[in-house]
Amino acid sequence: MEECLPALLTDALQLPDVRAGNEDLTLPIPKEALAPIRRAIDLRLGRHDAYRDVFDPTALASREVITGSLADDLGDIYRDLKEGLLAWDTADPRTQLDAVWQWRFGFQSHWGRHLTAALRVIHFLRHVHFVGVA
Repeated sequence: MEECLPALLTDALQLPDVRAGNEDLTLPIPKEALAPIRRAIDLRLGRHDAYRDVFDPTALASREVITGSLADDLGDIYRDLKEGLLAWDTADPRTQLDAVWQWRFGFQSHWGRHLTAALRVIHFLRHVHFVGVA
C-alpha cells in the first residue's frame, strides 16, 4: 500500500482538466457491496486503524482534533475510483471524459484528503512505529 498511494497521488495530479457533460455520472456502489472489502481492511489493520488528525490543517485557529480511520480512508478511495472505472468500462468516449472529470473533482474535493491522510498514517506506522517491518 505504501507504494500504491504515492503513485495514485502522482496520477491524480496529472489528470487532465476536462469539462463534464454529466456531472452526476457516477454509478453508485451500494454500501453493502463494499462491506467485504471494508471487513478485509479492518482485519488487516486491527488496532492500527484509528488515528488522530485535524480536519483542516491550514485553519491555525482551530484546535479541533478528529479521529480518522485508515479503513475508511482506503474504502472511500476505492469507492470513488471504482465508480469512475465502472463508467469508463462503458467505452463511450463522452462517458469516459465524464469519468475523468469525476476522478479529478473527487480528488480535489473528497478522496484526495483521504489519500493524503492515509499516506501520512501509513508512513508513521511503517517508519516511526515499525509496524509490519520485518
